[in-house]
Amino acid sequence: MSVKRIWKWMILAGVVLLALAVLIPIVVVQVSKAFTAQEQAARTDWTFSTGDVVAQSSQWQVDLTEADLGDGLKALQLVPQDIEDEDFTYYDEDVQARLYQMVQELKNNSDLEWTASMPLAILNPYGTGSNGLYLYFETDMATSVSYTVHVDGLTDFTAEAADASGKDYTRTHEFQLIGLVPGEVNEVTLTISGKWGNTRQTIHFTVDMPETRSGYATQLEVTEGESTAAQAGGKHGDGGGFHPAQLKKALLGVCKNPILLGILAGLLFSVTGWKFPTLINKTLGYFADMSTPIALIAIGAGVRIGEAFARWKPTLIAAFVKLIALPGVFLTLAVVLGFHGDQLVALLAMLGLATTPSAYIMAKNMKNDDVLTSGIIVVTTLLSSVTVTGWIFLLRSLGKI
Repeated sequence: MSVKRIWKWMILAGVVLLALAVLIPIVVVQVSKAFTAQEQAARTDWTFSTGDVVAQSSQWQVDLTEADLGDGLKALQLVPQDIEDEDFTYYDEDVQARLYQMVQELKNNSDLEWTASMPLAILNPYGTGSNGLYLYFETDMATSVSYTVHVDGLTDFTAEAADASGKDYTRTHEFQLIGLVPGEVNEVTLTISGKWGNTRQTIHFTVDMPETRSGYATQLEVTEGESTAAQAGGKHGDGGGFHPAQLKKALLGVCKNPILLGILAGLLFSVTGWKFPTLINKTLGYFADMSTPIALIAIGAGVRIGEAFARWKPTLIAAFVKLIALPGVFLTLAVVLGFHGDQLVALLAMLGLATTPSAYIMAKNMKNDDVLTSGIIVVTTLLSSVTVTGWIFLLRSLGKI
C-alpha cells in the first residue's frame, strides 16, 4: 500500500472519529429527551387497605391483613399486635426481628408456591418505608428483574431490582420495589429477563397507594433559576469520587461479554493458524449460518409492541443516523479523498447496514434499554434493504463503483 493511500485512510479514520465524537452526544441528548412517560396496560388492580385480619401469629405477635388484588392475587400487610401500645415504635429491634421472622415464615411455607404472576407481596413489610412493596417469587431459570413505575403527570421511574441475593441472575427473587407514589395510582411493569437478554415474562399491575401518614406533599415545588454554586456531594451522591468497586464491576462485565470473548477466540485461531477438524468446522459453520436468523427471530419475539411504538421518535432518529446520516457524511468524504470501487462498498457495509442483533445482547448485559435497542434493530433491518439499494444505485450512477 502506497504512502499516499495510507495517509488517505488515516485522514478518513481521524475524521470519522471526530464526527462520531460530535454526533454521539447530540444523538444521546435527542434520544434521552424522547424518553417520555409511557402508559402501561394494567392486568389487575392492587388496592391496599387495612382489610380484615386473615391470620395471626402468636409466636411473632403479628396479625396479617389481606387485600384482594383481583385474579386471585393477594397483598399482605403485617400489623404488630402491640401497635396501639403507647410506647410502640417500628424502630424497635424486637419489632423488626418479629416482622423479619414473619416474612421468613411466609416465604418458606411449603403449602404455597410463589411465582412471578402470583408473588408474595407485602406492603411496607417493616413499617419504615410507606412507599415500598416487598416482592418474593421464584422462576424456573436464572433471570433478572427490572421494573418501571408510571404515574400520570410524573416522569416514569425505572430501576433494576436489587435482589437480596446480590446476584444479577437468580431463580429466587426477593426485593423491595421502590418508587411508588403515595396517594396515586401506580402502574407497574415487571420485566423478567434471561441471561441472553431475552424477555421471558412481563407482568403488568397497578398499585393504589395510600396517602402518606405524615401528610406532607409527595411532589416538591420547583422554581426555575440560575446558580453558579457547585453541587455538593451529598451523603448518597458520588461527589465525583473514584469508586474501585464500580470500576471492577465494569471491567468484569467487559471481560465476560460473550461477543468480545468470541472475537478474542477468533483472533487466537487466526494468529496461531489453528484449524478445527472438518467435522467440527462444518458443524460450527452451520451454527454460524443460523445465528443471525435465530437472533432476529428472538428479537422479534421479544419486542414489546406497545412500548416500542411509544418510543417511535428515538427509534426513527437512530435509524436515520444509522442508515442515512452516517453513510451520507462519510461516503461523501471518502469520494472527495479519492476512494472508489470496493473501498466505498466496504465503507457502505461498515456504516450503512442494519444495526447488528448482537447490540440487543449487549444492551441487556449492560443493563441498558433493550426495548429501544430491539426496536432500532427491527426498523433498521426492514429499512436497510431500501436504503442500501439506494446508496449502491447512487454510487453506480456517479461511476464510483
